[in-house]
Amino acid sequence: MDGGRTTEERLKFYLGTDQTAIERLCTALLNLDRRFSNVRPGRPLGGRDGGKDIAATFERQAEAWAAVGFRHNVTDSPADKRWAKGKFRADLERVLKGGPHVRVFVFFTNVDLTPGELTELEAHAAGKGMMRTEFFTRERMRVSLDSPEGLALRYQYLNIELSTAEQASFFARFGEDFEALVTKQQTILESRLARLEFLQSCLMPLVNVQVIIELRQPSSQSDLGHFRVKVMIVAQLAKDPIPALWICGRDDTLFFPSPDATVQHFSIRTILCSENTEHRLIEIGGYPGETVPRFEFGGHVHDIGPFRTLGDLHRRQLCVHVTKPLYGRMRSIAVIANNYLIACANVENIFLLDGGVSGQFIWRDWPEDLTEEERQVPWVELHQKSESDQRVWFRPYTSLDWSLDFDVVTPKKIG
Repeated sequence: MDGGRTTEERLKFYLGTDQTAIERLCTALLNLDRRFSNVRPGRPLGGRDGGKDIAATFERQAEAWAAVGFRHNVTDSPADKRWAKGKFRADLERVLKGGPHVRVFVFFTNVDLTPGELTELEAHAAGKGMMRTEFFTRERMRVSLDSPEGLALRYQYLNIELSTAEQASFFARFGEDFEALVTKQQTILESRLARLEFLQSCLMPLVNVQVIIELRQPSSQSDLGHFRVKVMIVAQLAKDPIPALWICGRDDTLFFPSPDATVQHFSIRTILCSENTEHRLIEIGGYPGETVPRFEFGGHVHDIGPFRTLGDLHRRQLCVHVTKPLYGRMRSIAVIANNYLIACANVENIFLLDGGVSGQFIWRDWPEDLTEEERQVPWVELHQKSESDQRVWFRPYTSLDWSLDFDVVTPKKIG
């Protein structure tokens, strides 16, 4: 028996009196017709349905109701035809009574009606004021179910397996869609797993914070001159003085053993401290070579500052200051805590506020003494633009900070 014949036979005999399966199949078939949208089943499990088995919107504007007239073990006999016509008229009356706003009537039947009989029924519906009548006859349903779009429904409701040729047709039509769906679901799963891992990590002690400055082009210490960067993570609503963790980095002088002992390598001085403690950690590190495309500073912060766990950074604020000449050479800035990227921005997505010079306000202070020449190098405050195509890792909170909100964004794990 060929596939089309098998499908037709199953529509006649297979579903029997399983009204739930029949209505669900018809709902799915209506969904395949792109003229119908917002397809909604009535009450396939039984009960009063207000005159409709299925409701939908026809061509994005007209309300459509559908009725289902399936007959068990149909043979297309005169009795079957009389039953189908009577079912059509009765269902039409129910629709007219229950939904006077309905303008499209759809009728599903597994009884084979001739074109003349369908025309007669359509005229009857038009005489009752129905704007349009659509028939899903047994042949129309068979064509839909044997198409690549309907093969899955055919297997689900009529238990007809796909032939080798049908499988090839099905995957040629939907292979890319399935691949995209699987990829999307995998991405969602990975995102949820990453979220769970991050929430678990929030319970761990805050042990390391790093700031990374990427430069527009490789630069030497002499290219940059004197520079300073200060990132403050602030518990702004706490009592004064504002508890904060300071991650500070500046230029330094460090020589590495080399054939030419006078070669100066790029070096950074890191200062980690808090406003409400005298405990400070100072480190000096360097990079082999005279120029670098980026530099970083930071280090071990356990027992420095008010934050004991990674989760303590939730809903805290960032205040970011850099010396103005350095900003002109920057490409981006990033802040990493416990190997999680908690904040980052490219300079294209940053606007500046004049930060004055060091020592004027606590925000512009520096935790060590500066020479008068260094003090005169002005600060700028970095703020993320409110309108940006960049993914928002940190967002404006006040005129002086960004807010870290782990409810909104799950930081990405680095390494």
